[in-house]
Amino acid sequence: MEVFIKKIREAYPLSDETVRLLLGHTERVVLPKGELLMREGTVAKYTYFIIKGFARGFFHKEDRDITIWFASEGMSLLSMNGYMFSTAGYENVELLEECDLLKISNETLNCLFDSNIELANWGRRMSDGIILKFEKLFMERYFMC
Repeated sequence: MEVFIKKIREAYPLSDETVRLLLGHTERVVLPKGELLMREGTVAKYTYFIIKGFARGFFHKEDRDITIWFASEGMSLLSMNGYMFSTAGYENVELLEECDLLKISNETLNCLFDSNIELANWGRRMSDGIILKFEKLFMERYFMC
C-alpha cells in the first residue's frame, strides 16, 4: 500500500489525513485476470484504483478489439461517461493480470471532491493527466504521421 500511496501523491501531494479519508471510503478487492470491470454500453458506477496489477481500456470496432490505454499501479480505472454524466460508456476495462484494487462509487468520490479541496485538486490533476495523454494520442494520430 505504501507504493500505491507514493504513486497517487505524484499527481498531487495529499496529506496523511486526506489519504486516510480517501482510503476510508474505498473497498479493497482482488479480482482475477480477464475480469471485465466495465463494459461498453453500460453505466459504470464505480471507479477503481490499482494497488497492484495491469489493465487495459478498449472498444470493439469491426470485429476487432482496439486498445486505447493501459493502466498500472497508482492509476485509476474509470469510464469518464459513467463518472461524469452517469451515462453508458463506450469502453471496456479488462484486467490483464490478477489485480489488487480499491473500489469507490462514483457518487462517493464526487462527494469527497466536493468536501475536500486536496482531493478535488488531486482529482483535477488526475483528469489533467488523462486529457494530456489523449491530446498527445490525437496529435500523433492526426498531425504527426
